[in-house]
Amino acid sequence: LETDGFLYTSYLNLGLEHIQGDQVETGINYFSQADKLGDLPQEALDYWLWAELHLQGMAYYGVNWGVAANFFRDICLSAPFYQGSCDRLFESLVAYGDQYLVAEDYCPAEEIYREARLQKRSSELDEKLSQAAQGCDEATPTPLAITNTLPVTGTESLFPPTSNE
Repeated sequence: LETDGFLYTSYLNLGLEHIQGDQVETGINYFSQADKLGDLPQEALDYWLWAELHLQGMAYYGVNWGVAANFFRDICLSAPFYQGSCDRLFESLVAYGDQYLVAEDYCPAEEIYREARLQKRSSELDEKLSQAAQGCDEATPTPLAITNTLPVTGTESLFPPTSNE
């Protein structure tokens, strides 16, 4: 029992040390070992959650900017100090907006750039936001309803009549 107590304390302290540094996976492993020996304090559980979100965000970072931004958004809201999560959110949002801008899909790009600007301001981002906003304003609006048209007559139904008719 005493040895388990020493191991628990060691795993917990090593987990906190590693999870706050560059060895996030190692920290998660130590927390997992400590969890087998006893209940983890809330601080450790919080770090464990942030570390999991961080690793998931990093798995998509540079591959799928929208998904990466979703993970970093969660961390940035709850733990802005953890592993540069807000900086990674900003970078992910700008890159995600860039994808839409290159595809000339200006309205989604504008929305994403606006969110990025809430994180951090830069002249480069302001230029991209301005370009996206201008492109979105110039986009042809889709009509809500077509009016002043004649009804189609003399056509047969595409579907055969059912026995209920």
